[in-house]
Amino acid sequence: MRKGRPAALSELLGEFLKRPEIQRGLPAGRVLALWPKLVGPELARLTRPEAFRRGVLWVAVKDHVLAHQLGYQKPTILAKYAHALGEGVVNDVRFRAGPVLAETPAHEPAPEPRPRLDAEAEAWLLETIRPLPDALKRPALKAGRVLLARVQGAPRCPVCQGPSEAEGAPCPSCRLRLELPEVRAEARRLAKGAAPRLEGDLAAAARHRALGELAAELERLAARAAARPQATPELLQAALGYLRLALGREPRPEDLAQLPPAIQSLLSSRLGHRS
Repeated sequence: MRKGRPAALSELLGEFLKRPEIQRGLPAGRVLALWPKLVGPELARLTRPEAFRRGVLWVAVKDHVLAHQLGYQKPTILAKYAHALGEGVVNDVRFRAGPVLAETPAHEPAPEPRPRLDAEAEAWLLETIRPLPDALKRPALKAGRVLLARVQGAPRCPVCQGPSEAEGAPCPSCRLRLELPEVRAEARRLAKGAAPRLEGDLAAAARHRALGELAAELERLAARAAARPQATPELLQAALGYLRLALGREPRPEDLAQLPPAIQSLLSSRLGHRS
């Protein structure tokens, strides 16, 4: 996973979990999921938590007799919820007679296939949700897998490697970063071969901008060298500077193949002629 991608995915997952409909559903999901653990396996088989609304937990029970008996256990159940979730989350439990076990269909539907992620993305997602409370990890993991599966097949931002609207186009966040004064200044320094000063997403934006400026300079020098062979050394130096920044190391002869075809052909013919 390239630098910048985790940040972009983290923002995507964070925005998803902050949606109002998700935030409204999370407390209810935690309350319902905790019921079997708090009341124990025996009562869990005879009851079914149905809904949680406005601080009230509604529970279906096997019959009216059990509903009456559970009414005496209400203070104990509320105390357990307060200990697990904090005071003021579950304020009341109401029981009603109703179906407890869902009918099992004759043929169980096939489970929904889990979105397929590469090992790196799966490991990053598991690490991202690790600090979450246990009750939230499963829904966050499920949501994260769906989001990451979509991102893996989406066009990539050439700056941060996060999702973008079109292949090769910077994402909205990176478009803003590319225009920041500090990013422009850093790009000019990088284009001259200076060591980077920025970090993270700003560094990636400055590097992208510098490569774009160097690529434009290469095109200009190539046109000049095509008309005047004496300009070939200047074109070669510019090409080496471009490759040095693009590769993050000193370029080797075979790296010339990564230049645009026209520039590569011009340099190959001129260098071969000189040798």
